[in-house]
This record gives sequence, C-alpha cells and structure tokens, in this order.
Amino acid sequence: MDVSRRISAAALRNRGLVTVSGSRKTWAAAITAAGEEYLQRVDGANPPVPRQPNVSVTQQLVDEVVKAGGSLRVPRKLWHDNREVDYERRARLAEAHGKLPRGSRFVVTIASPTELLIELRVDPHAKVGGDDGSPGSAPLPVPARLTK
Repeated sequence: MDVSRRISAAALRNRGLVTVSGSRKTWAAAITAAGEEYLQRVDGANPPVPRQPNVSVTQQLVDEVVKAGGSLRVPRKLWHDNREVDYERRARLAEAHGKLPRGSRFVVTIASPTELLIELRVDPHAKVGGDDGSPGSAPLPVPARLTK
C-alpha cells in the first residue's frame, strides 16, 4: 500500500480535483471536470501562481523580527480568527524549538500600554561550538603555571 499516493489523492479530493472510491487495496481516483480545467490552466499561457509553503507562526515571528532589523513592535492584544494572539508565548516557543539564530534569544518587554517590543539579542550564556557539539575555535585562557 502506497500511503503517499493515498495522501495526495485525498488532498486533490479535498480541492475537488479528483473523486476517490473504494477502500484498502481496491481504491481508485478519477479526475473531475474541475481537475481537467485546472490542468488546462496549468499548461496554458496564464498558469496559476503556486501557493507558498506553510510557515509556523513561531518561524513567521522570527522572520519578521529579523527582517525588521532585530526589534519589532507588536500589539499586546490582537485578535485573529476569534483568537487572541499571544506574542510572548510565540517568542518562548521560538526559543524552545530552536527557531532563533544560533547564540541568540528573544527579549520581550512592554513598549506601551498597547504594544510589546520583541528584540533579538545575542545570548551571552549561549553555548558556543560546532554544530556537532564540539568545542568552538575561540581561544581558552590557560594559566602560565598550574598549581594543585
């Protein structure tokens, strides 16, 4: 059983481009009229623009702060799709999931009664070294004489 084909067929079915029938080993997919029209548009002179890949909201926040030069003001309370956007939580999650540039951290402060300031700062406590966990190339101070 080829799971990736079933997943692709389900995605196309959800967009109305194919119909899927049967189950398990005897399933089949058939192109719909909308699917035929889509293929004609793709091969035509004015093809549809491919959709952008999904980006997590934490990665989107990191990208926006970096693009803004390392600091970004955001609303303290923002409602999107009937849900409150919690930028402080997004900043913590970006750090926890390793989405920040190496050796940096987010600092979130209250900029005004209606805004937060999110800053990307160098973390002085960050571990330095290679990607494989090996020590970095920074010189270590070694005393001239060792005692006890």
